[in-house]
Amino acid sequence: MMEEAGQCNDAGGDPLKLAFKRYRAMNYAQFRDCAERAAAIKAVRFQVPRPQSSDASLKEFIEVLQYPNGFYCLPNPFLPPARSDAADLPTRLAADAVRRWPGRGRPADAGAIDDDLDCERRRTNLDIEPDRPALLFDDAIKFVDEPDDRLFASSWLYKLRWTTLGAQYNWTARRYRVPQADDAGWEPPQIPGCLADLAAQLCDLTGAWTGRRYAAQAGIVNYYHPGHSMCFHLDTAEPYMAAPLVSLSVGLSAAYLLAGPDRLCPESLAPIPVLLGHGDVIVMTGQSRQFYHSVARVFPGTSGRAAGPDCCCCCDEDRSGAESGAAACSQTEQCRLMRRYLRLTRVNINVRQLLQPGQGWQCLRDWTAGEAEKAE
Repeated sequence: MMEEAGQCNDAGGDPLKLAFKRYRAMNYAQFRDCAERAAAIKAVRFQVPRPQSSDASLKEFIEVLQYPNGFYCLPNPFLPPARSDAADLPTRLAADAVRRWPGRGRPADAGAIDDDLDCERRRTNLDIEPDRPALLFDDAIKFVDEPDDRLFASSWLYKLRWTTLGAQYNWTARRYRVPQADDAGWEPPQIPGCLADLAAQLCDLTGAWTGRRYAAQAGIVNYYHPGHSMCFHLDTAEPYMAAPLVSLSVGLSAAYLLAGPDRLCPESLAPIPVLLGHGDVIVMTGQSRQFYHSVARVFPGTSGRAAGPDCCCCCDEDRSGAESGAAACSQTEQCRLMRRYLRLTRVNINVRQLLQPGQGWQCLRDWTAGEAEKAE
């Protein structure tokens, strides 16, 4: 779970907490230098050509940093937009993650959320709030010209911390929601097709998933602001842990730390620092898929191209391709609000595959039931 400043800093004698506290105290330049030194020692750099079948938004040649234990970093593999007033693909995905993917919330008469049911909807941390507006982004338009960021931070949009896509993750139980009733035909909602396709392409670029089609079946979007962090944790709620985890960073830069499989192993005594900026991608495969990792801090003022002054980052579909209207569109309230949001936010889009090829969703229900029994 995402934490406010200070909640991860009670280090005691825990080496991971000590490392977290040390890196959290660094400024941007200090952490960047540490990350560059670590990459020079730990990572193997190589380039791969863009596959002919891949998204045209990817660069012709893509740099890959291969760290030990199956951890890969792709420093912004996306092409810059053709026009100075257009948005790159990461920014467009972030706009969807803010405007569309959180949905409309729960109807006012829907009653309390039942964690054992209601597993067909996208969920956000704000769905339990009875006063949540239906459309978070539209509700925040009134703050677009507010000069004081502290007032903008009082908006419902700024309070958005996470959105779940596809198979729905239960943050309390730390497993995926499945219906209790015996429904052989049950399937969770699909994640957005553009995101699923991109995740598969990014997996292919590492070479770690060659010959297999990555099936993106669940997604979690985290929204960080300066002062936020994510303590060291494991992502082990998926039955098929052999499949990679794909993560895209948009907006503000973050101090990412990769440790090891337990809190006292050699990797955890000296976690690897990785600076994740706008457009950067990480792919966790092999052993690293079950390693502790964290976000020690988010650096203000580092959003760069994501929040450029003329960027048209959330055009409606009927206007997005019109060059003549792009400049005017970039000055709409929607585009100006999105740019402001990205100047104050890191949007982190994570994608996972849950099941082995050929498995049905009944396998997720059976596995989840077994995990629940172990926890009792």
